[in-house]
Amino acid sequence: MLVAQTEEGLISLAQRFSLEQLKLWKKEKQFYCPSCQSPVRLKVGTKKNPSFCSPEKHVRRSA
Repeated sequence: MLVAQTEEGLISLAQRFSLEQLKLWKKEKQFYCPSCQSPVRLKVGTKKNPSFCSPEKHVRRSA
């Protein structure tokens, strides 16, 4: 997902932001899905393009 909602409004990753700016936002801002308002996570790395994703739910499976 390339768009997320914040308290200030929508952020689109289609616009170019610096890696430093994205890392700062990741620490300081809360992001939400614009459709359902569920929390989303900003993924920032050096190999892939930045994106927003749903937080992974850890499910423990018993053997």
